[in-house]
Amino acid sequence: TAVQSAIDFAVSQAPTALQPWVVLVRPGTYTEDLTFAPYVHVFGWPGGRETQIVTVRNATVAGHTIALPGAGESLALADIYFQQPVTSPNAAFDQTGAGTVRVFRCTLEAQGNTGEVWFTQGPTYLTECVVNGNGVNPTDYALRSTSLLILNHTFVNGMSCVRAEGGIFFAKDTRFVPPGTDAIHTYDSHTPPPWAQPDSL
Repeated sequence: TAVQSAIDFAVSQAPTALQPWVVLVRPGTYTEDLTFAPYVHVFGWPGGRETQIVTVRNATVAGHTIALPGAGESLALADIYFQQPVTSPNAAFDQTGAGTVRVFRCTLEAQGNTGEVWFTQGPTYLTECVVNGNGVNPTDYALRSTSLLILNHTFVNGMSCVRAEGGIFFAKDTRFVPPGTDAIHTYDSHTPPPWAQPDSL
């Protein structure tokens, strides 16, 4: 069964904050461009950080989409290896709206020009994750945010790592490895990274 089919079925059941649905993805490799939805959480079962037990690969250059228009809406992803194997000018994940996304113990990879793994306009929390941008240009950022971005016990590798274009950026016990231009570019963001370790600046 395709992951998107399971998400669509859960959406048809009208999930809410009090009655969310969880899609448990069994071991295997799934090649799909996913459209995630509020209150339909997607977990690898089993899975884990830096494992490919449950792998979801982008099918095209389009990437995955996350639309959470309401400020109280939420989505959680856990224990999945997300991979964009196709060279793409687009982010592997495109998050829009004011809702919150929380990602736990996932590996997130992109490829090619821009090397952008995640672009977010809403609050995003990455916990115990590995982010590999695999860009080609010195200013190809792995993560780009215009809202709230919080990294906790996370490893970020990219030509450049984080581009925070407004809002708040916070990193705790997080390592950045940027062979390109910037570990963190904050622009006008408020940035308190008290326990972050950039390999170079």
